[in-house]
Amino acid sequence: MDVAVVDLHGRCTFTQLPPFSATLRVSDWLRPLGARPESGDVLVLDGPLGLARHGRSTRDCERRLGAPGHTPDVLPAPDSRPFAGYIRSSVELGIALHSVGWMPAFENSVEASSANLLEAFPGGTWTRLAGRRLPGKVTAAGRAARERLLSEANLTFADGSPLSHDQLDAALCAWLGWQLRRAPSRIATVGEPTWRDGAVLREGFILQVTDSLDVGWLPPPPPRRTSARPASARQGGVRLPAGVHADWVYFATPARADRWETAQLALCEGVICRPAHNAAGARVANVGQVAPGDRLLLAYSEGGTCEIIGVFEVLHPTVPLPGAPGVEVLDDAALRARLQASGYPTDPTVGAHTGFLVEPVFRPESRMEMERPRGNNALWRVNDAGARASS
Repeated sequence: MDVAVVDLHGRCTFTQLPPFSATLRVSDWLRPLGARPESGDVLVLDGPLGLARHGRSTRDCERRLGAPGHTPDVLPAPDSRPFAGYIRSSVELGIALHSVGWMPAFENSVEASSANLLEAFPGGTWTRLAGRRLPGKVTAAGRAARERLLSEANLTFADGSPLSHDQLDAALCAWLGWQLRRAPSRIATVGEPTWRDGAVLREGFILQVTDSLDVGWLPPPPPRRTSARPASARQGGVRLPAGVHADWVYFATPARADRWETAQLALCEGVICRPAHNAAGARVANVGQVAPGDRLLLAYSEGGTCEIIGVFEVLHPTVPLPGAPGVEVLDDAALRARLQASGYPTDPTVGAHTGFLVEPVFRPESRMEMERPRGNNALWRVNDAGARASS
């Protein structure tokens, strides 16, 4: 777990903690940080502290901010859904921290301004702080833009520049806690206050900034493409919600990462990894036809079923692959290591991992399946896929 520590003067340092599990004593786990609830320290986590209200499939704060993780009203079983392990361990951490004195913003008792256990959603805060969409966080341009934003927000990096986008997300979380103490009018709370429900916490606020910085140095993002399709249309046999369309269907398989890693890379990291060339050096079918602004429906094909992960907009690459306008050559060292560990091969022609930088547009609230068309292609135009969906 990447941790950023910000002192009273805005100096930021980085460290790491091992993954938390419910078998650990939380005070022992935190000891390397020297953080204590009675000392004035504030912990801001990128993860849910509590479950949703009974009967809900996601928390109010996540729904309002468009967070990719949907925390249900019960602890999800490991590997049962995207983000299941992340949600479960985060909620268990919230319970453990509260049990030793760390205090969320509780209903009718603890205001956010005096709470010392809070929650952030960096993906939403980066956009709000910049006032516009930033380059993908796994790109060099995206990391540089986020570092400059934090520097202009009066954060200084004691050990030099951050090394990864995970460290930058951690620094943003710590910055939010720092701002909540020194300039509380700049910080808003989104969602419902926390309350104790037996052995668990429920709902909770997510911190968000109230204003944007002047980022004239950041070029505006290219305009989004508009679609002439009807607001609600059956495309390739898939019934999507009103206002949502897809141009392509991509079928991921267990030949690479498993279903949950595929989903989390797309939903959280903003990457759909895809070699652009086969072993013979030929361009993979349709990859070069995908353009920035296209919408890609991602499905995971395994054991005769195809579960829809979501619909994603393809962003403009910062290191584009020649001849493939929507494909990025992925240059983030931490991401490359993760992709290699997950079983993704490098592109045999480029010698590096390639893929699409994406932003989620739609994610099903419940399980949604579709049939895969006959043929060996992984990437299909929607109108050629001829697939049917069910939920």
